[in-house]
Amino acid sequence: MPFNNNEFENLIVAIQNENSDSNFIKNRVDDSNISDDAQTIYRFQDSPIPTEIDLSYMRPLKRQKVQEKFNTFRHRDELSTVSYDDAIVLSGNNRKGGVIDCNGQLVEESTSAWFGGAYGVDDQTIEHDERTVVFLGEYATSTWGHAHVSLLVRFWYCLSQNENIGAYVIICEHPGQKYDNRPLNDFIRMAGLGEKVIFIDRPTRFKRVIVPEPSFTRDWYSNQFWKTMEVIKQNALEESGDSVETPEKIFLSRGHFKRAKSAEGGLELLDDYFEKNGFAIIYPEEISLVQMVRIMQNAKVCASESGSITFNTMFANDDLNVIVIERIPLLADGNLLTNLAPAKRITYVDGCYILYPGGVGGACMLGFTDEFERFTNDNGYCSPSSSYLEADYKNKCLEIYQKRYDKMNTYNQWLNWNKPDWLPVVYEAFLASIDHFPQLDRKAIIEKYYHDMVQG
Repeated sequence: MPFNNNEFENLIVAIQNENSDSNFIKNRVDDSNISDDAQTIYRFQDSPIPTEIDLSYMRPLKRQKVQEKFNTFRHRDELSTVSYDDAIVLSGNNRKGGVIDCNGQLVEESTSAWFGGAYGVDDQTIEHDERTVVFLGEYATSTWGHAHVSLLVRFWYCLSQNENIGAYVIICEHPGQKYDNRPLNDFIRMAGLGEKVIFIDRPTRFKRVIVPEPSFTRDWYSNQFWKTMEVIKQNALEESGDSVETPEKIFLSRGHFKRAKSAEGGLELLDDYFEKNGFAIIYPEEISLVQMVRIMQNAKVCASESGSITFNTMFANDDLNVIVIERIPLLADGNLLTNLAPAKRITYVDGCYILYPGGVGGACMLGFTDEFERFTNDNGYCSPSSSYLEADYKNKCLEIYQKRYDKMNTYNQWLNWNKPDWLPVVYEAFLASIDHFPQLDRKAIIEKYYHDMVQG
């Protein structure tokens, strides 16, 4: 059901009147879609991997909206390339960059949902290179998962087309940026691209630029994506041998990731929860790709937060059970990737609180939500240690969340990226969260939510 203007106005009135009862949620749920248990188990119809996707531990509106998105996520049989003579590769500049043709027009195929765009360049500052190159995409930060999402989607072309290619081009995010990314180094080596990869930190004109279509986007996926992963996986397994310790139950933690520690409240709760339940805690940024592939190959159960970190499940075996703790009220792009993993079952669990309209851009507050507790009871797991359920710890998480939210205009980012039809899903999460913070002034929180939702 689309979210129309009248409902949006009613939502604002409900917030103003502090009318946060569950009738709003009940009236929004399409019972024909999610009324029985069988319909909470989802499978991609076109996928060659028969993975079961369990949505039963998502909040009702979110579950319905996620199903709608999954239904439009399509399979592509073939991918194409475009090529341009005398084209310029623009290095990153304030999230802009990509390829422009000889007429100064942006090549749309060189952009992504989170990066790309033309900007003015002084002809005197353009470097010149007489090689034919393949454009791979933008430089990934030190975040493990982003190294996958940003670049590997174009590697498929490089694995089959090597003749007459002078270099494979990756653009840096900022002018003068120095390249230092161990995860990406590993992927380049495992894909066999070696010394042919170059990093561009300033606009450069090439004799010819080839731009492969990505094998994965927010809208589609292709067989070339799996083929790329298989090459990398097999090369990594051959290099690793049997020397890596491989626990059967693992939790991929963001607890040692500096940026996450300053933006996400509740990381310690997750580490504690999964350690109590027999999971080995793995910090992806601290191990090599070769180690990660071997660990994923032998794991029986893998848990993590939502986001690009879940992409590591692409290196799993087909007997893996995956648990994803949702850290935002929206659908993270990483979830679409996770659904393509060669796993037996993927279970999503809403594990976030929100007090303001947003959830994208880094403001996260993880917690032992009602859905998380229900998942725990249904699967015979232990609850987190009591210290992580008390008001003092929630206040600590709230402080991190508040600081990050105030620093970033989170709502405007969310509105631009995900469109207003996710508004009721965010409000649903707000209603589910506010009662977990009885120490707060409920009326003040609702007024701030209303202010930020309307004015951004």
